[in-house]
Amino acid sequence: MILTGKNLGERQRELNNKVNEAFSNKVDFEHVRYEPEHSDVDRLFKIDLASKYKNLDYILETIKCGDSLYVSRALKSSWLFEDEYSHIINVDYLHNELFPYMSFKMVRKLLTIVSMHVKDEKIIEFYNYCKKQRLTQNSYKFLVRTSESFRLQNVPDVNSLIDKQMLTYYIGDSFPIATYCFENTPESEHNDMLAQFSYLYAVSADKFLDMLEKFWSDDGFELNQKAIGLRISKDIMTKHKTRLYNLPLFYLRIVRRPVLLKFSTVQDAKFYLTVLLPDSITQFWRMHFYSKYKYIFELIPFEERLIEFEKIFKKKWPNEEFRLSPHFYQNRYFDLMRIDIKEAWSLQQIERGVELSGTENDFTLYRFVRFEKAFEELKKKIKVTKKLDTRAEMLIVLVKSAKTDRDIEKVLRYFYERHINEMLHVREMFVEAVMTEHNVYKFDLPCWEAYNQLLYNLRIYEPDYHSPKSDFKIMPLIYNIINRIEIPKNISRFLESGVYFNFFRVQVGSLTKEEFEMVYEYVLSYYLNRINDIETQPSNEELKPRIRTYVHYILDLLYHFNKTIHNIPEVLENYILADIQEFQNHHLLKNELRYTDKLTQGKLYKFLKQDVSVFLANLPRLEEIFGVQMLRIRVASVLSKLKIYFNHDIAKDVLSIYERNLCREAYYYTTANDIVYGILKLGDTDYVINFMEKFVPTETKIHFDQIDGNTLLTQQAICRFMCFTRPPLPLHYVHKYLRGDYVKFCLSIFNSYLAKLPRPACLEFVKSLIDKPVSVQKHGIRLAFQCLDVEDLKNIIVEVWTQNDNVSLRSVIYKNLYHKILKSDPDIRNALFDLLKNFTLTLRPTDDEDLISLGASDRLPYELKGEYIETLWNVVDNMPLTGTYITMREIVVKCMSKNVHLVRDAVLRDLTEKTIRNALSGLQFQEAKFVDDLTKAKWKFVAKYLTYFKNENDFNRKSAKVLNVLEDCIIRWRTVNTEVYVFRRLFEEFLNDIDVFSFENNLSSYKYMNEMYKRILDVIFKSLRIEEVYERIWFLKFSMVAKEAVMSVEPKIREFNIDLIDKCIENFSVGFAKLFKEMLDSKFYFKIVALAVTAPLELQIMNMLGDFQCWDEKKKVDTFVRIGYELTKVDDFDNYVFAMFLLPKDPDECTYIEIYKEVMKKLKDLNNKEMNIFMYRKYVEPNYTRHPFYSFNY
Repeated sequence: MILTGKNLGERQRELNNKVNEAFSNKVDFEHVRYEPEHSDVDRLFKIDLASKYKNLDYILETIKCGDSLYVSRALKSSWLFEDEYSHIINVDYLHNELFPYMSFKMVRKLLTIVSMHVKDEKIIEFYNYCKKQRLTQNSYKFLVRTSESFRLQNVPDVNSLIDKQMLTYYIGDSFPIATYCFENTPESEHNDMLAQFSYLYAVSADKFLDMLEKFWSDDGFELNQKAIGLRISKDIMTKHKTRLYNLPLFYLRIVRRPVLLKFSTVQDAKFYLTVLLPDSITQFWRMHFYSKYKYIFELIPFEERLIEFEKIFKKKWPNEEFRLSPHFYQNRYFDLMRIDIKEAWSLQQIERGVELSGTENDFTLYRFVRFEKAFEELKKKIKVTKKLDTRAEMLIVLVKSAKTDRDIEKVLRYFYERHINEMLHVREMFVEAVMTEHNVYKFDLPCWEAYNQLLYNLRIYEPDYHSPKSDFKIMPLIYNIINRIEIPKNISRFLESGVYFNFFRVQVGSLTKEEFEMVYEYVLSYYLNRINDIETQPSNEELKPRIRTYVHYILDLLYHFNKTIHNIPEVLENYILADIQEFQNHHLLKNELRYTDKLTQGKLYKFLKQDVSVFLANLPRLEEIFGVQMLRIRVASVLSKLKIYFNHDIAKDVLSIYERNLCREAYYYTTANDIVYGILKLGDTDYVINFMEKFVPTETKIHFDQIDGNTLLTQQAICRFMCFTRPPLPLHYVHKYLRGDYVKFCLSIFNSYLAKLPRPACLEFVKSLIDKPVSVQKHGIRLAFQCLDVEDLKNIIVEVWTQNDNVSLRSVIYKNLYHKILKSDPDIRNALFDLLKNFTLTLRPTDDEDLISLGASDRLPYELKGEYIETLWNVVDNMPLTGTYITMREIVVKCMSKNVHLVRDAVLRDLTEKTIRNALSGLQFQEAKFVDDLTKAKWKFVAKYLTYFKNENDFNRKSAKVLNVLEDCIIRWRTVNTEVYVFRRLFEEFLNDIDVFSFENNLSSYKYMNEMYKRILDVIFKSLRIEEVYERIWFLKFSMVAKEAVMSVEPKIREFNIDLIDKCIENFSVGFAKLFKEMLDSKFYFKIVALAVTAPLELQIMNMLGDFQCWDEKKKVDTFVRIGYELTKVDDFDNYVFAMFLLPKDPDECTYIEIYKEVMKKLKDLNNKEMNIFMYRKYVEPNYTRHPFYSFNY
């Protein structure tokens, strides 16, 4: 069948008409079915006609044919999914009869189509099937169409099955499911999810806002632009404003600012400012409250702003200064003042001599004073100021105080007369200050002339002027243009010497629209005239390169003046297109197709749908692209349409263009890729085979010094794209390229064939790779794990594993087997696990050490992990204690430490006994230094094992072992090795490890640990001098108090719970106070080492908080504050001193502010000279800053 339509649409309709005509005429399909097929159109005709006749056999035959085009066409038969054919569209039939003949890609496509049609219980069947087959995306497509009750039952799968971007389809209108999703996703994702779920507001505004309030995560930003939109913001402000008043800090963060301002009143603004004030005055001044919330201040009329806010401030902090505070100036609250009030305030501050902006900087306030007074006063100060930088700053303040042109002129002439001989940087700073503080382009002529005098002084008009201050050169040019003053050559020459148009853009920002255009037109005309001058000169070859520079200048001008490509003068387009490689990456042009690729797939597709003649007329432009390095044109979909609908005519024309440009003179990497891809995509099987035969590599090794460069580029492109032929190439021809140095260019075909080949062909391909050299074989092994059934897979990999010594290949087998077990369902997992153990036991010394690291990565399922770790240990324990084998042992020992609850006790006990025996016999200290890490890992393992208790008998046995180790260390207490008390160090490190691991075990084991600590302390007190273990005793005591505090609140699991945390802190503080009293009574506490005690205390507090998944520094400081509170309940000076040590210097570091105040008051009221000295040194002396809750009483 040959189609003759003049465009793509007509040819598609022509095919459809022929199908409809045959159907109307009741053509016998069986007659058509067996007619020869000469093109894709012939086959598509049969498929469409079979679909019309509902010929089930032919449609199923086509689905199993393996060609993705034909399969996709057959799947468009929507009748196939009707109830009448339910015996076909069901899990069992598809799995057993169709899927074994389909490619993985087509299986997923069929399941996607099924998900759109099936209903009721079938949806659940397909969902469960996809889950079992690990077709995650497909299972999700079925899940979203199930009932709410079913989704709720299966909601635990949400994180693994659902793409977060598609979560809304899964949730639908269900608030219960949305809530569950929030509860089971990290808090860091909540705000993005709320943005996704904002459509639920239309379902129920109140339920959505309740959800918003519950799950919003404060990310520290004032406004999250993604959380809610303008419409919801408006609704909140107009219909739910009571929520804003109930939770103001929350809604002020999430309501869009424009909406908040539009629907807020003056009274609202006062309320907002009141609730936004922080808890402490220190935090208020630090946070720059005014600049942060300036937009709220602006809701209040300017005349009332300062007065109203001062009332709010005084109500919060009645005893604090506002206007007279140095922070008032530093935070720019003077911006709230009227000019006359600001001047009076400034004079008052100057008179008071308050240094608001640093030492000797009171002169800065003169910028708010009337110019006449400021000018006279500052002149006096400048006259007597010796410091150059201070004098320069005074001159800038003088510039800021000037308001009118006459004021500015007076300052400029004063500077010129008195300070023109200052250092260059001072003069530049002054000129720049004038430009920054005033609009120089609005100066009248006398004022400009005074300013221009300074520019002349800076020598900006001289030819050799070079300075980073490009603005200075641009200013006089712009001023003359907008004031229509004739521009001298010494100004216009700036346009010839590398203008920075970004500076130009900044300068014109203060101009009116008309002035802006005047500058633009002048500069554009200047460059166009210069180009014209060069073109009209008779001998201009030497000057022509200058045209390229002018074109760049014009493009920069257009870009920085916010023009588009449509503003490019017509005369310029010829220069750009003639030199496209020079200009195509310019900011203005890089996204414009006319100036880059010139031809795109979209345009070709449009031509094809428009008219064949238009398409043909544009084909020569393909060759233009082939001749430009780094340009590519992706035309895959166009080529597909050509092969199907235009194979007798236009497809041949395109193919001839590719042939003509093959190995052309200008042949680049991108050119080769485009041409070879086009040939492989368009050609039929015979043509492609002949083409590939011409370039088959004659050797497996590439000799770069001998092979033709174009030939090599073509070979590489064939390797890369031969998987895109349709139908697939015979494997014999694929293997001609899949060898030696060419394998690395063929990597893309492995995964491509795995996805696109029908299963029988895919299996044949994989098995063909297994018998090839190692460079190819390892890719076959990797694919085998993805497509072979368990028995076939085992047969292949066992044979390769036992008969092959290649380290790389064995590594591929082991790693893929390990990952296959991780991803498979229990049946396959168990079938492969014995094989993994056997492979592990037969690992050789030459095998990759990464295999041990992989095995010890602790990722296997729970039920397999213990047995596998034992197997790993049996392997590494028999390796020699040299080189990398030591590292392997260390890795496995660490893995055993994490999994003592899974490994058999006999194995653990054996390693424990050996480690202790070696240490106490001194063996570990005689080994080389590189053994140290292994030894440390073993001792950590011992500590972990001896703190894991299954029951009371287990505890008694392990507790006795711990005491034996400590007693043996004490016996050897004075043993020295290389000037180190090795057993003292072992004693300390062992106890430290025990404590660390004690907090990692079940909370139920805490009672056993405290009993063990009591026994350890008994041994310590009986056997050692207190001086040697003083800090360790405190450490153990604090650990016991921490565990008692945790046990007292009875947490069920380790999770964040602020109520339990606060209760635990309270109980810990009470326990600490009791302990402290016991230590005082027994004369065990010494003030001289009080600071040493705080380090173990801090560590145990963090361990305790960690049991509640809390690592907030503020909660640690809260504990210190609470301990101080409990200590000061007892009228004892040592208690007071230790409490003072613990209290933070800055109250903002904690949340227990009231308790902090109370403790500080008690410490002050003690009125003890020694305490006063301590407190003054801590709270005042370091920076001499005033403390909010402490002042020295004279």
